[in-house]
Amino acid sequence: MSEIDADHAGRWDKERRLDYVLDSLPDLEPSSLVSHRVPVEDAADAYRLLDDDPADAVQVLFTY
Repeated sequence: MSEIDADHAGRWDKERRLDYVLDSLPDLEPSSLVSHRVPVEDAADAYRLLDDDPADAVQVLFTY
């Protein structure tokens, strides 16, 4: 389900929102959201980080 505030619904219908998102995809840099890369052998350290300091762990990836 996709909803938008009633004040903006007249201008930002679902089709316009989808077009905006699709047009914006090339500008995204998802790798900038990866805060930590951890070898899978050190998975316990990654889980400890998530438990001890979740605000510092935007996205933790295991490397193989």
